[in-house]
Amino acid sequence: DLYLFSAAADSRGFDLNVLRPFRFLRLLRTIRILYSVKVLEKLRILVMTIAASFMALFWSILLLGIVMLLGSLFICQSLSEVYADETLSLETRFWIFKNYGTANRA
Repeated sequence: DLYLFSAAADSRGFDLNVLRPFRFLRLLRTIRILYSVKVLEKLRILVMTIAASFMALFWSILLLGIVMLLGSLFICQSLSEVYADETLSLETRFWIFKNYGTANRA
């Protein structure tokens, strides 16, 4: 198919890059045929459901990240007085800072 076109293009000087958008039409025709096959109807419904749920997944991940950030900032701010408390041993204060000292660690 393409070999014949390339051989014809060499002999006539015709540019075949003009025909490249028609490949997309062939892909659309294939997808339309797959939509008409009844055997794949359940698979098509499943794929469409997964595709539709991506926005909900995005917002869920964003909300979870915000809640985690707020929680870690709250812990960090709550423990800021503990770092300056001289009644606790230096070892205990270092352990608290090492595990909960920054927003990333909290």
